[in-house]
Amino acid sequence: MADAPLLLFLLASAAPPPTLDAQQVMALQREMLRAADRNDRAALERGIADGFRAVWIAKTNGRSHWGEAGKARVIERWSMPTPGALPTLIKEQHAAAIGDTATVSACIVDRVAEKGRETRIYSLVADTFARIHGRWLWTFAAENEVQAC
Repeated sequence: MADAPLLLFLLASAAPPPTLDAQQVMALQREMLRAADRNDRAALERGIADGFRAVWIAKTNGRSHWGEAGKARVIERWSMPTPGALPTLIKEQHAAAIGDTATVSACIVDRVAEKGRETRIYSLVADTFARIHGRWLWTFAAENEVQAC
């Protein structure tokens, strides 16, 4: 199986470029993360659909737990400044769009600087977007905290 990385590279390099819809939803995901970094409530309100739901699995003291929230709670949380927060990184981002629905998967790195040291929290995310009244809106987020990605 030593050729597996080569095969994956060849398959990835043979993939067609993202469609315009896929590019648009990846840009919207990046825009929403930047808005959260800036605590920009107005941008979050514009980009997140009214029926939005988020679910996540995170680790606290070595134990996994899950949570769920709607649009109002997510915007409230992301609109509050976090001491020492650094810009969120997107290590990988891929999208698939079919009709008026699209999903973006990515490796997200949340960062905080405390006492001169940077802490990183890695998450694999799958965000769903829908074209509503002619524009893409974020409708669902699934996030799973991982060791690294």
